Amino acid sequence: MNNFSIEEYPDLRDPIGLVAFTGWNDAANSASNAAHFITKSLHARRFASLVEEPFYDFTKTAPEVTVSPVGERNLSWPNPEFFFVHQTELERDLVIAIAAEPDFRWRTFSQSYVEMFESLNVSLVISMGALLAESSHRRPIHVVGSSADPDIEQRLQFRRSSYEGPTGILGVLNSALQQADVPAISLWASVPHYITETCPPATLALLEKLESIADVHLDTNEISSACDQFYESTDATLNADPTLREYVRLIEEATNEYPNIDGSEVEKSLDPGEVLNDVEEFFRDQQDRS
Repeated sequence: MNNFSIEEYPDLRDPIGLVAFTGWNDAANSASNAAHFITKSLHARRFASLVEEPFYDFTKTAPEVTVSPVGERNLSWPNPEFFFVHQTELERDLVIAIAAEPDFRWRTFSQSYVEMFESLNVSLVISMGALLAESSHRRPIHVVGSSADPDIEQRLQFRRSSYEGPTGILGVLNSALQQADVPAISLWASVPHYITETCPPATLALLEKLESIADVHLDTNEISSACDQFYESTDATLNADPTLREYVRLIEEATNEYPNIDGSEVEKSLDPGEVLNDVEEFFRDQQDRS
């Protein structure tokens, strides 16, 4: 626990760990917004932070300066923060970890998380992420769950992931948890790849999935209202751009061909390079037709 700055050490009841990272794992900030919403709505208290110096390149993840109402300038560093929720109406307490994806020493970073969870007797860790997908904002947001624990996989009817290739910090952390025999679940929301800012429907989908697994109740009316505004503004953007509107229509046609297949099979997760190539190819085709 040498890498931690601990403000207080909570006494928790069979806690569940929740993890989210900004960065590659967090398309349209969907997962980190979900984690921040939980800390706010359940009045979570910060109890520890991970010393950021060994893990971040500050030219990429820079510290931020804020000015207080009385004019004092404060410098905040991108250190991973840990919060806890202890409420009598919850059957189990929560430990929430929010951070930017680290730049260095992923093994040491992940092991630090494992040590913290083990010290608090966390019996289940649920990580939340979001990836770009070939999907439409007018279709339900798919949330795919996976776990290396056969019992969890069977109980929640998860489909074992067959993904091979580069992974982010969530993949490394889940591997470390598996080696430490700490049960873990990954939840991934699919975000339409033409959404460049926030995606409230993806955040809401993650929260609803989390509610069913962790048996917590959240008042999500605020996010539901944000979803209504999101649909209205996104439709307005499409109506103003015939080319993009046609592109989304083609995506919806492809999805309609497979209405009974899980979204993880239809909506292929993408990296930004694939998205750019796909969109550019469509635009070139439109120019050729013209």
